[in-house]
Amino acid sequence: MTYRVLARKWRPQNFDQVIGQDHITRSLKNAIINNKIGHAYIFSGTRGIGKTSIARIFAKALRCENRIDQSNACGDCPSCLDFKSGSSMNIYEIDGASNNSVDDVRDLISKIQTLPTIGRYKVYIIDEVHMLSVNAFNALLKTLEEPPEHVIFILATTEPEKLLNTVLSRCQRFDFRNASVSVLLKHLKDICEKEDIQYEDETFLEKICVLGNGSVRDTLSLLDQVLSYCSDNLITEDVLNMSLGLVDSTKLKSLLTAMISYDGQKATEVFRDIIQGNVSLDNLIRGLCEEIYLLIQNSPETSDKAELMWIFETLNQDYNWVKETPLPHLSLELLLQKISLRGSFFNKSKKKVSESENVQSEKTPVETAPIEEGPDTTPILTSQPIQKVSIEKPLAENQEVERAEAETRPVDEVEEIEVKESQAERPKTWDGFLDFLRTIAPAAASNLEQGNIIGIPELSHDGVRVRLAFDSKNKVFFDYLTETEITQRIIGFLSTFFEYEVDQVKLNIDMIDTEEKKRINFQSRADIEEEKIQIENENRRAELRNHPIIKEAEELFNTTVDKVNLTSKGS
Repeated sequence: MTYRVLARKWRPQNFDQVIGQDHITRSLKNAIINNKIGHAYIFSGTRGIGKTSIARIFAKALRCENRIDQSNACGDCPSCLDFKSGSSMNIYEIDGASNNSVDDVRDLISKIQTLPTIGRYKVYIIDEVHMLSVNAFNALLKTLEEPPEHVIFILATTEPEKLLNTVLSRCQRFDFRNASVSVLLKHLKDICEKEDIQYEDETFLEKICVLGNGSVRDTLSLLDQVLSYCSDNLITEDVLNMSLGLVDSTKLKSLLTAMISYDGQKATEVFRDIIQGNVSLDNLIRGLCEEIYLLIQNSPETSDKAELMWIFETLNQDYNWVKETPLPHLSLELLLQKISLRGSFFNKSKKKVSESENVQSEKTPVETAPIEEGPDTTPILTSQPIQKVSIEKPLAENQEVERAEAETRPVDEVEEIEVKESQAERPKTWDGFLDFLRTIAPAAASNLEQGNIIGIPELSHDGVRVRLAFDSKNKVFFDYLTETEITQRIIGFLSTFFEYEVDQVKLNIDMIDTEEKKRINFQSRADIEEEKIQIENENRRAELRNHPIIKEAEELFNTTVDKVNLTSKGS
């Protein structure tokens, strides 16, 4: 039988099996029991903490015909069996990372009106929804606000800050929490008991939970990794350290003792011995910092704590530099020597601590020499004030969107000075208008770019006339923009930019048929921009294929480059 990894085998199948998210499961169960079901939900949180699992459980329970305790799916009714089949036409799981275009959203919307084949609801689970493009979000907005009664959306994301406010305001939001070490430890012990997994010490499981960083999936994956290293399902310290690249506790304490005792030579010897054991630098720094933290918490002397805090801070700050260097192992070795030699930096006497002393269990205070008062005496590890430098951060895309949403913010609420600055030196053309609109209402500009003007804006002393057209594939934008309130807002923006009174602005929004589209070679602004990007990317790919280094590599290896993948920046 094919082996199933623990993260899949022990994936929760009902609300009661979910760990660490009681605040969410309770709310969803109450919503089902009281029949207060929303039309759209956002599940946000870090990876591997149950967002998709709970979305599936919730979707299955919503459609179940014979719920257990009025909230959990029974697993045996036609709707539950339909879900188990893996090919349900009523519960759709969509990957937002790979289905993020406007066309993908249009295809989704076109299927929404269809009634479910079994049960009451059709549920759409969109994972990593923040990966949808802005245009795709705009296409989804109207449906997300007022979907058919039989449709429910569940949007899962690890980066909710990237979602438009117009999306967030249409959904009930649930923020998932990272699982605590104690919750993860209990979960691992239960699994080990059921899987007949033995361990010499409970602290071994606790280490796995700490490395899991609050993620249930990551924690179970680490346990799988450990089990793949041992042959008899017995987790020992050697198995744990070798499989996960952890530091042997004895060597770790020996290294820390040498550092605290100002013995740089010994610290180097122990460090090199540790590295020979295939220990990752991340795990070494993590282990040292955890041990130092325990010493700080148990040190009775303020001076000792100050010195330990300096060591802790130096390790964390300088390790960022270590990771960026070409030779991180050598850089870390020098960093440990610097910490060991701190006595000479701070005019401190060197007093060695016996290696036999147990740094962790006995919590030995750091020995310090008395400081003589005098003009030449340098205080030990004095706290220097840190000057804070203000750095102006670039405005994130979602922050720009927050400045103005076309569908929620009328023209008269835009600050007058902001509008005047946006109008400055912009040509009175359609391009100039869209450029102006992007600065104060980017969502409105994006909606208009799904169509295009026919001809050019007609400007006269009587006013301005604009004809805006959409083809059939962009009908959702046509329908939205032709709503009376939205049309009036767009007219307000036109009035502000072209400097005419509102009653002097004539805006016609039309749908063009296929024949006229061909006759005038009509393209939406978004399609034109997309075509330009594709041409630029293809030129970039051709440039990379013909790069001298690539040609030399092809000749050297007697091969050809058949595919060039560009990043979002086209590099």
